[in-house]
Amino acid sequence: MYDDKQPELVTKTFNVSQYIYASFKLSPDQSGYIAAKWYINGGSGEWSNSISAQGRVGYGYFSASYSGPGQGAVEYYWCPSSDCSDGELAWVRTFEVR
Repeated sequence: MYDDKQPELVTKTFNVSQYIYASFKLSPDQSGYIAAKWYINGGSGEWSNSISAQGRVGYGYFSASYSGPGQGAVEYYWCPSSDCSDGELAWVRTFEVR
């Protein structure tokens, strides 16, 4: 989590091996967990570690990098439990790796 700085550059195109940062904002009084699932080229997806929202306010992020080009997406999930087995899809962002 980072406290008070928002991402300064929003882009959907990244280079091979470049880190992709998918940011989010937590508001006061939120509980549960947030997790991300990353996809590239139609694969089955890779889960991030979940982050507890309890007592956190401000911006946070998940990150990933890919060794080859492709079309990708990151899905954000809100989850009552830390393993996100009960998570609900909150939103999706697409990206391209060149």
